[in-house]
Amino acid sequence: MLRNAIIPTHTVLAVLSSPLWLPLLFCARYNGALSLLDNFVCFVISVTVPVSSKNSLERNVEILTSLHTSGKKRERLAFEKLIAARKGQLTYTVEQCPSADGMLVDIHVTTPNNPMPRGRPICVVLHGGGMVAGHACGQLAYEFVERYGSTHIVASVEYRVAIDGHKWPKGLEDVLAAIRHLAQSSNGRELVLTGASSGGYLCLAVAMALRDDQSAAFTCLRHVLPIAPSTHIDFDRSRGAGPSGHMGVNLVDSRRLFEVHHSLSLYFMRLCWCDILMATDADRRSDVHDLRQKSHSELPPMTFILAAHDITHAEAVECHERILAAGGASNLLVLPCSHSAVLTHKEPAQRAFDEVLHADGE
Repeated sequence: MLRNAIIPTHTVLAVLSSPLWLPLLFCARYNGALSLLDNFVCFVISVTVPVSSKNSLERNVEILTSLHTSGKKRERLAFEKLIAARKGQLTYTVEQCPSADGMLVDIHVTTPNNPMPRGRPICVVLHGGGMVAGHACGQLAYEFVERYGSTHIVASVEYRVAIDGHKWPKGLEDVLAAIRHLAQSSNGRELVLTGASSGGYLCLAVAMALRDDQSAAFTCLRHVLPIAPSTHIDFDRSRGAGPSGHMGVNLVDSRRLFEVHHSLSLYFMRLCWCDILMATDADRRSDVHDLRQKSHSELPPMTFILAAHDITHAEAVECHERILAAGGASNLLVLPCSHSAVLTHKEPAQRAFDEVLHADGE
């Protein structure tokens, strides 16, 4: 594991120069997981770099922009290599549809070259990144094209993110437009919707929005699988700073070590979502973004794939339980890892996806 723990030099320098030491989370996303070395570096930096450092928000935005740009280039190259390697098995296209403001949304689509049974669903992927960074050809899309690209249509949505100057709720509007487009052009195929982290939040938000709008696209949702999702932007500071989940006690019961161990911190989430993502004070109203205030009834079947060591664990479990209480169908899979390492626990997560994607016995 250690021999694969390659941390880009610019990431280390960025971390050492800023209180935003959790950009290592983005580095970990590139390499597939938070390795032992990554966690050690996070620990050392958390001890030596005070969160109260006077570095400005602008400096943190510069760091996130650098990480987003370099990571996007690296992941895009890996995705293109995968597509080239599967050239005889699938066809890659980029579809476009207009968002609410008329801007075109790119949807990266791979289609198997061999005929598919008519009942086989389309897998729709929403990347993570706090709606601040991330892109459609990242690790999550790579994983799904690699495993299902030769048997299923895989569509990954390039929704707009804040680091490129697009504030809330542009990303949500883009995903809603993409889902409606895919539903209209699906030739009767149902959609299986999944997303990681903020992509998981968008999965839930989209399902609720389509239900509330009584959209025809809502009837196309076969199943929704949020991966380590959040359910709200923490303006009211209701998201606890103590350990959540059920993986045992931390080495030291301190907020800072908790956040290192869980890899996603209150500081990081509030900086990204509150200071960078939100456009106006009106966007900060809880009824705009807080899924806890919305109805949990009449939703598509859900499977929550969660990290046990995760600051968003408790709220995702609450969402699962509220769906069950409302008479809905929801499953819960908890993996023994931190937020950014969920995708590395491939076998149990893949079994969950296989069960949904091959529900018709195909």
